[in-house]
Amino acid sequence: GVGGGWWGGVWRGVGAGWGPGFVGEVVAGHGFACGALPGRLVLPAVRAGDPPLLSLEYDTQAALAEDLEQSAVHEVLLCLDIPQVPSEQQPFQRMCVIAQELAKIMEGVIIDGNGYRIDSVAMENIGKDVQDLYLLLAQRDFHAGSMLARRLFS
Repeated sequence: GVGGGWWGGVWRGVGAGWGPGFVGEVVAGHGFACGALPGRLVLPAVRAGDPPLLSLEYDTQAALAEDLEQSAVHEVLLCLDIPQVPSEQQPFQRMCVIAQELAKIMEGVIIDGNGYRIDSVAMENIGKDVQDLYLLLAQRDFHAGSMLARRLFS
């Protein structure tokens, strides 16, 4: 059947973790803003009221720590909820660019949910899978970003 879950790229700091403030500063430069939950930042949609294009999540306990300077984040998850975001906004391509830039700035590596490193070839293959999912949704009249798809896959 048509799945609509998240695709997430995770990257890990080399050595010590990052402070939540540092994570927030780095991604703010890419347009992310604080989300509704601690440890969640979102890249707002182009149109107000639409679901975010991407979200970035990290350890909630680190986000809620009394002393954020002593709190460490060792991995962050960059997510795309495919049925919620129209393919015309190129969310996967944006996610790849942002992941690569953040990994460089934060001296981390991009890995998948199983801990395997994601290189440019893997990103290309995942991109093809994402495009196939967009096409499958459209073929079944659940165009990503449409109210119908957003309700069905929320």
